[in-house]
Amino acid sequence: MTHSWIIVANASSAKIYETPRAKLFNGSCHLKLVQELEHPESRLKEGELTATVSGHGNLLESVDPKQNQHEKFAKELVAHLNQGKNTQAFEDLIIVAPAHFMGQINKEIDIPLKSFISATIEKDYTKLNDKKIQENIADNI
Repeated sequence: MTHSWIIVANASSAKIYETPRAKLFNGSCHLKLVQELEHPESRLKEGELTATVSGHGNLLESVDPKQNQHEKFAKELVAHLNQGKNTQAFEDLIIVAPAHFMGQINKEIDIPLKSFISATIEKDYTKLNDKKIQENIADNI
């Protein structure tokens, strides 16, 4: 049976669920939580984050510190997805994330991993319970 991983993420947290693909569309699926990822630095206010500084006191990057944290979390999330791909934990991916964070994720995904993505939904479902997540995904695919 084909297993799907459903990634529900925003810039500071992600949940990775697993479900049989066929059951996702007939309404009888049960999402099984595989892993939760948190990136609390993404929740900090910009004043609480520090820019990267060289040993000479010069800024190495002019990147917004908050944006930098979002990019770090996107890299961490994609690394977990690649690990799942490499261990054959899933046959396809559905990624649900707000548009801005989806853009960060897409920057990090390589072509081999991209071939596993069957759907993307640009919404923030991180505050929904498992049943609502499943209903919303089925309605949007």
